[in-house]
Amino acid sequence: MEVIANDLVKFGQDIEDYQTAKQKLKESYNNFVEHVKALDSIWDGPSKKAFDNRFRNDSERALDLINQLESVYDSLNYANSEYDGCEKTIASIIDEIPV
Repeated sequence: MEVIANDLVKFGQDIEDYQTAKQKLKESYNNFVEHVKALDSIWDGPSKKAFDNRFRNDSERALDLINQLESVYDSLNYANSEYDGCEKTIASIIDEIPV
């Protein structure tokens, strides 16, 4: 039987790395939206409406993805706190065992 072990320090670092990557993605998305808005203000022509519709659809999908990534981040934090609580409970139980 394999032993399941969790390195909570590593897990915590992985969560921080995930948060950093997620934040960079969100910032890149926001920058892209700003650039498209700037382009939109100076662009006129028959293809503008098609571009706007496509961008709106793609933007909604990107926001959905960002929201899903946020949900994963929340779940990782919850799991980390649960693991930490279990570790503390186990340590407390072990400390109470008379030797």
